[in-house]
Amino acid sequence: PVEGLHGGGRMVVKRKGQVNVERPTREGRSRYAFGVHTVEEHLGYAAGQILEIWLAEPLNRARRDLATRAASLGVAVRRVALPEIDRACPGASHQGAIAVLREFRYAEIAELTRARPRLLVAADGVEDPRNLGALIRAVAAAGAGGLIIPKDRASAVTPATEKAAAGVTAFFQVARVTNLARTLGELSKAYGYWVAALAQDGAQNLYRSELPEPLVLVVGGEAGIRPLVRQNCDTAVAIPMSAGVESLNLAVAAAVACFELRRRLG
Repeated sequence: PVEGLHGGGRMVVKRKGQVNVERPTREGRSRYAFGVHTVEEHLGYAAGQILEIWLAEPLNRARRDLATRAASLGVAVRRVALPEIDRACPGASHQGAIAVLREFRYAEIAELTRARPRLLVAADGVEDPRNLGALIRAVAAAGAGGLIIPKDRASAVTPATEKAAAGVTAFFQVARVTNLARTLGELSKAYGYWVAALAQDGAQNLYRSELPEPLVLVVGGEAGIRPLVRQNCDTAVAIPMSAGVESLNLAVAAAVACFELRRRLG
């Protein structure tokens, strides 16, 4: 299924049901975010990133509210037939609402560290875009200052990611780096960050560990943290679990760790 439109400044659906994904415009490359709540979040936090909103007719109350909010912010709205949105994002739970956005802008490491946040999160090898979205929402809720992801063997921020994040990507910074291991080394040496891996075999119990700040918490995706990335961590911590439970979902584990660290930091 098509998860995003990466080639046109406008999302264009032809009458024969073909999606034009290769048409550059003055606005540059674009993508879309779908779902009523996700569109609401972008209107609230990043209206300037919206090229236009598509709403399926007839408008229900939720879509009517979106149209009113968009108009008050000067965001263009297109009222279209529901099948057009179905063709644009087949299989997606779009709720008849799409925000066509400018291309997602990844932050630079210097931007993430400018305000010297006490907690950053790095995710190694998260290949499922929905898992990435759930992770973004979890660590943002826990107060992390940003997320770092690698370009290789990992999902980028896609429409499915933004849907799973429920619009948090409208304001939460994500950096995408070429070499995650090297970036962790730079954060340690150049920025003074302590780096801790969250792993089942971590030598320290999360709740009894002493972790200096500022801190980068490294979490692993579906295949875990790669050895070279692990080598660039100063320590590893584990979440103690009851017998018979081997692991937690990535976003849940990250949320448990980040909220514990937030509790300590105050």
